Amino acid sequence: MKQHYYDVIDETVYEHELENGLRLFVIPKPGFQKTFVTYTTQFGSLDSRFKPLGKDEFVTVPDGVAHFLEHKLFEKEEEDLFTAFAEENAQANAFTSFDRTSYL
Repeated sequence: MKQHYYDVIDETVYEHELENGLRLFVIPKPGFQKTFVTYTTQFGSLDSRFKPLGKDEFVTVPDGVAHFLEHKLFEKEEEDLFTAFAEENAQANAFTSFDRTSYL
C-alpha cells in the first residue's frame, strides 16, 4: 500500500490498487466521529462515447446516462434503499459532475 503524506494539511492518504484495477484510497481522520465512504467512477455528464474494455468499436449513449445511472443505483423493487440506510443510521447520496459520478 502506497502512502502519500501532505505536509500542508498534515494528512496521509493510503492508496492501493486491486487486481481488477479498482483504486482504493483511505484517509484516516483521528478525532472525527463519523466515517464516510465514496465510490467515484470516471463517468460523468460529458461521457457519451466510449470504447468498452476488450472491444474495438465505440459505443454512443444518450446525454444524461451518467446522471440516470446515478439514480438507478439506489432503486430496488423490494424496498426503498434510502430507508434501509436510515435504519442503520446511515445516509446515502450521489452526484454527477462533468467527468465523474460519486456515490456517498
